[in-house]
Amino acid sequence: MIAITYDKVEVALASIKDSIDVYAQKKQTELESLLSELTSFIENPEENTLPEGCCTEPEQLERQKKFLEFIVEKKVARLIRAKHHEIIDWSKNTELNSSTLCKSFREKIKGIFGYNGQRQESYFINYFEKLGIKACVYCNAQSTIVAEKDGEAKSQARFECDHFLGQSEYPAFSMSFYNLYPVCGPCNKKKSDDPVDLNLYVEKEEDIKKHRFLFRFEDTDRAYYLLEKKLEKLVVKFMDFHDEEGKFGDKFNISGIYGKYRDIAEELIRKKVVYTPKYMDILNEEFFKRMGDKKDLRDRLIIGNYSRPEEIHKRPLSKFSQDIARQLGLLQPPEKKK
Repeated sequence: MIAITYDKVEVALASIKDSIDVYAQKKQTELESLLSELTSFIENPEENTLPEGCCTEPEQLERQKKFLEFIVEKKVARLIRAKHHEIIDWSKNTELNSSTLCKSFREKIKGIFGYNGQRQESYFINYFEKLGIKACVYCNAQSTIVAEKDGEAKSQARFECDHFLGQSEYPAFSMSFYNLYPVCGPCNKKKSDDPVDLNLYVEKEEDIKKHRFLFRFEDTDRAYYLLEKKLEKLVVKFMDFHDEEGKFGDKFNISGIYGKYRDIAEELIRKKVVYTPKYMDILNEEFFKRMGDKKDLRDRLIIGNYSRPEEIHKRPLSKFSQDIARQLGLLQPPEKKK
């Protein structure tokens, strides 16, 4: 829903640099070995064995070789650190376009990069903890943290990720961090390998403005609710200014999800009634005396969630809470950065 800038990703990547370097060198060696074996088979098939997972058709052999040459030349270390725009550019490259490769070879490459195993490693978990995205980037309604059981071991808390470019079609990007979107389980299943018009990672702060959406209810709905005290009178609308056709909202059923959270809007409306200007003055005075000048924390306590736009990834339903609170006047409009 809301993008984050490259610099935040780079800080998180820097924190796991040593682990990435070890992983990249190991995979580089494996891919170079596979390329060597495949080249030997192509040059002398009678004396050499075709590597497992590779296809024997002449056209496929040549494509597989060019695919591996591209990756080996670019280096795994660069591939897994590639920025979002680089990933998109490379995915269009003839040599790296794996859609023309046989399924068994794509599965072979997917297995070498080993995403499913890597997401269990401590460095992978530490990266996403550092990145701080704990709310699904597609719906913002559910957590990106899931509990999974490893065989006989106890359940472990891990981050769920969607591959912007699906790993079945683009296995070379299965461990590219800018290709990984922290999401909730339901949204991951809904999205599957289908493309989504959402660029989570952007280069500049001003690019975030391109991702504009809003939750609101009609003022008449608020009036009817206050008059009749019936929750069904509150209809919260999801407005996506980036996607006029509504494809994103329909795909993830955003309106359906948030229709189940009208009680949050109800609580905020009741707070607006109770938190009169006089009461807010008293609250501000007491809060300042006991907690210091911590306006952000005060606002969080008032709305029951994070209150700044740049914090919506930290907790589910934060965007929804912020939008409704601002519509009601419980929060001030976000300050424009100079």
